[in-house]
Amino acid sequence: MKCRHITLEDWEELERLNHLIYDTPVLKLLPMLITELKSLVSYSHSLTHFVRYEDGRMESFQYESQDIPKEHLRLYVEKFITMDYINWYARSSCNCVFRESDVVPDSLRLNSNFMSGWMKPLGLYHGVGMIITRNDVKYAGVYLYREEGERDFSDRDLEILGILQERLYRKFFHAFPNGIVGENLDVLSGNVVRIDGLTNREREILAYINDGVLRNDLSDKLCITENTLNKHFANIYKKLNIGTYEQLIQMLKAK
Repeated sequence: MKCRHITLEDWEELERLNHLIYDTPVLKLLPMLITELKSLVSYSHSLTHFVRYEDGRMESFQYESQDIPKEHLRLYVEKFITMDYINWYARSSCNCVFRESDVVPDSLRLNSNFMSGWMKPLGLYHGVGMIITRNDVKYAGVYLYREEGERDFSDRDLEILGILQERLYRKFFHAFPNGIVGENLDVLSGNVVRIDGLTNREREILAYINDGVLRNDLSDKLCITENTLNKHFANIYKKLNIGTYEQLIQMLKAK
C-alpha cells in the first residue's frame, strides 16, 4: 500500500495506536479505536458494529456509538438500516476502506430517504467506512461522519484508515480465525453463557445480563424497543421453562 499523504507525525501516532490495538481485548477494541482515532482523523459522529455468521448467513449486530443519540441509533437499526445507501457495498465489496461520495453519486446520495430521514437530522453530510475484513470474512464495521460545513474525508484519511484496518484485521483473525460465529458471542460479551436452543439474539441478551448490564439498560444496549425486548424475553422464558426475570438471574448465577 503506497502512502503518499501520511507525514512522519502521522506514522508516530499510528505506531502508538498499533500498540493500543495489540494490548486491547477484542471486546473493547472498537470503543478504544473510536476514542483514539480522533488524534489522526477528525469526525463529528461515529457508528460501529460487529458481523457474525450463522448457517452461512452474515448478520451485523451490536451497533454502538459514542455520539449518536440512543433513540436515533435505534431508529437506524429498526428502520433506516434497509435504506442505508452504503450497506450493499459494505456487505459485498472487498474494498476495506471507502469514501461514501466515491461509491454513491451525489445525485442519488443527497436525495435519498436515508440522507433526509437519518443523516440530515444529525447534521451529517460526509461519510467514510472501514470494514474489518480479509478473504471475504468480515468481522466489524466502523463508520465516521462529518457535517455539511466540513470538508469530505481526504485521501490521507483513507490511507490512515487503510493501515489501521490491516492491524485490526490481524487482531480479529487471531481471536476468530473463521469469523465470529454463534459460539464466539460469549467471547465478545466478556462472560461465558452456554445454554443450548437459544438464537444468537437471545444468547446476546443473556451475555449482556451476565456481563452486568441492567434490565432497564438492555433495550438501549441492543438498539431495540422495549416491546421487542419483551418478546425476546418471552421466548427465552419459554425455552428455559421459567416465568420471571428473577428466575433467569438465578439460572445465570448457577451457570
